[in-house]
Amino acid sequence: MKILANAAQKIKKFNSNPDRPRKSYHQVLTARAGRESFINTNGSVGAKYIRVIDWALRSYFMMNRDNNMGSTEQFVSKLNNKLANNKTERILAGLRGVNIISPNLGHYRSDAEELYESLSNPKHGLSANGTQFCVGTTKVIHCLLPELFVLLDKRVGKNVLNYSPGQYNNFVSYWKVMEICRDELLEWQRLYGSIGSLLDLDSEPTSLTRIFDKCAYL
Repeated sequence: MKILANAAQKIKKFNSNPDRPRKSYHQVLTARAGRESFINTNGSVGAKYIRVIDWALRSYFMMNRDNNMGSTEQFVSKLNNKLANNKTERILAGLRGVNIISPNLGHYRSDAEELYESLSNPKHGLSANGTQFCVGTTKVIHCLLPELFVLLDKRVGKNVLNYSPGQYNNFVSYWKVMEICRDELLEWQRLYGSIGSLLDLDSEPTSLTRIFDKCAYL
């Protein structure tokens, strides 16, 4: 386990670093009110949850640098329209009960790829300025399904994949991180008998993918 090695120390160090306010991200996790995700059984996502995601992206994740997201109303409208697509709703409905250590994770790869490509496409995705929205997309789908999807940005790309900036901005790289996260979590479960022992190391609102992200960040 490269990333989860010394997880307790890494999580403690990450949580003690006041890098920027995490309230908006914590609301993503707590607004689910005990559910696995924001996704309804028919694959729809309520408007209030889309605004929670928009706030987290703008504040904690700082994704509106260079006006990548545009105004709140523009982004909320665009994300709502993308998620309300019949095909996207079908994909989300199929993923709502899946988590990162679910059996046969590979069965969901094609749906994950379609979702990723739809949101990150520079011309028809979520970007407000005609650029790729790859990092932002990983944060959006993580917020939608925090028990399933990992986060992938420059620091995680470097520490997990040993990639240079930009090399990780594609679905193939994203799925590699998904597989590494899953493999390390299953190895933790094998070594320590329970995945709950890993969750117990993090006192904040959390998920397995978030813990992996904290450890990868360091």
